[in-house]
Amino acid sequence: MKYKKSVIALLVLSMLGFSGCAENQIPDMTEEEMQAMGEFVAYTLTKYDVGHSSRLMDLPPEENKVPGATPPPAEPAEKTETEPVEDTTVTEAPGVEPEGATDYTAEEVMELPEGVILEYTGQEICDSYPGESEAFAVSATEGKKLLVLKFSITNTLEQEVRVDLLSTEIIYRISVDGERSRRALTTMLPNDMAFYADTLSAGASAEAVLVTEVNAEKAEAIASVTVQIKNESKSHTIQLSDHV
Repeated sequence: MKYKKSVIALLVLSMLGFSGCAENQIPDMTEEEMQAMGEFVAYTLTKYDVGHSSRLMDLPPEENKVPGATPPPAEPAEKTETEPVEDTTVTEAPGVEPEGATDYTAEEVMELPEGVILEYTGQEICDSYPGESEAFAVSATEGKKLLVLKFSITNTLEQEVRVDLLSTEIIYRISVDGERSRRALTTMLPNDMAFYADTLSAGASAEAVLVTEVNAEKAEAIASVTVQIKNESKSHTIQLSDHV
């Protein structure tokens, strides 16, 4: 304390010495004035002391932290992209188009050339198709029968046209009597519609088939058959009314 008072007194004397008074005399000061002057000098010393930090000075953010205090929550970053939406599984009833879906034709879904049409021509219940003696015959498993749905692909144009269903990604699903739909069997039949690829001459038609299995005891009493043709973005449902 004595050291500080001595320094303060020296500073006061120095400041008064350069005050510009003609006689260079120390003016009389009251005790209150001396105390005020001392506080001013003390503040000046601590302000410019490198090892001292004054509460009157602006400190960097790191020095303003209060020990034990919880920092304020950070502002959320501005979103630049839409947040992902949770995946939702949609289950469709057999043969039922999703609400609001566009009514495409079978030709549009199958991407048949303009002028080529698809028609249903009938169905057949059998144990083997086209016959056991055929090289690429399909046989039903035990307790089952084959349900063969027959279609014609017709070129209505006056020139030949190439029809290629093999290179498309079409799914054929079959529902019998309102049961859960199943994919048509994958076969090596030369007229399997899923693998049909040929050139049709003007006005010509070709037969194509879809095959599925049904329970043998119900095979002769089928009431309804539904065929759904689908690709990545389109679908068409065919309700078959006639039966064997």
